[in-house]
Amino acid sequence: MQQVEDFIKKQLNSNVSKEDIETSLLSAGWSKADIEKAFESVESPNKDSVPVPPKAETQLPLNAEMKKLPKKAYWIFFISSAWRWVIYITIIFTILFISTFSAYQNLNRARHILEGFIIILIIIYIFIAIVYLIIAKLKYDNYSYGLSDIGLRIQRGIISRNITTIPYERIQSADIYRDIFHRIIGLSMLIVQTAGTYGSVGGFRSGLGGGRLIGLTTQDAESLQTELLTRSKQSSSNSGI
Repeated sequence: MQQVEDFIKKQLNSNVSKEDIETSLLSAGWSKADIEKAFESVESPNKDSVPVPPKAETQLPLNAEMKKLPKKAYWIFFISSAWRWVIYITIIFTILFISTFSAYQNLNRARHILEGFIIILIIIYIFIAIVYLIIAKLKYDNYSYGLSDIGLRIQRGIISRNITTIPYERIQSADIYRDIFHRIIGLSMLIVQTAGTYGSVGGFRSGLGGGRLIGLTTQDAESLQTELLTRSKQSSSNSGI
């Protein structure tokens, strides 16, 4: 069919009449239905076939260049998730052991009970360690951050992806915090507080706004802190605040 359409276009451009073109095609063996269909296609071209210039690619403000945390941050995820369970289970087993030990006067019997408690406790600790090592790996792999045109963007989440964007104009402070775990591993936490955040640095809570990057190198934390505060001041100046 394309061959017929090309022939019709060429003949029409040469000022050949429609009747002469149709006669030539019929004599060449083409059916009248095919000829009419070809004429219809030539005279009423599909608008979709008209070439459209490509649209300029626009980068959304949220499309920041995302960065991963340093590999040592993996242990921050592990410790922050597992330590509470270790403490809870230790307290529970201590209470159970004391209550059970006091019920026996025989020291040998009590010693066997203590050994049994220790073995069970070690097994539970190993199980917790394996589970939270896996969880920490998943959290680390799905955690990233970046600076976009409008704010700090943080992505996290294992099952569901949670994307938080903190606008520069809402940032009130950016504090670097190092607890005992961060000091041991050699990392820092950057806490970004906005008008909606509340709580102290040590007991940071981000109930209404703000966010934190839990495992940055000291150099990256200080560099990011400076950049956030600079952009925050620029955004406030541009908005007339």
